[in-house]
Amino acid sequence: GLVVKAIRNGKMQKAGVSKGSIILAVNDTRMESVEDWENAVKAANQSTDRTLWIKAIAPSGRKQSFVVDLNEK
Repeated sequence: GLVVKAIRNGKMQKAGVSKGSIILAVNDTRMESVEDWENAVKAANQSTDRTLWIKAIAPSGRKQSFVVDLNEK
């Protein structure tokens, strides 16, 4: 997974993603590198849905799910 090292004001923070979370998968694709993340975001932006479905683990170890709507401003 990918560890969230920092979070800025924006769609990810609004969805509930926090510093220290470990992103395991985006849109059912396992995240093992920054390139995986970049490819997932690019693919989502090019889709008609424009949504990131994120599966993660909180710093506490609890499983989390987030939905990031890339259409929202």
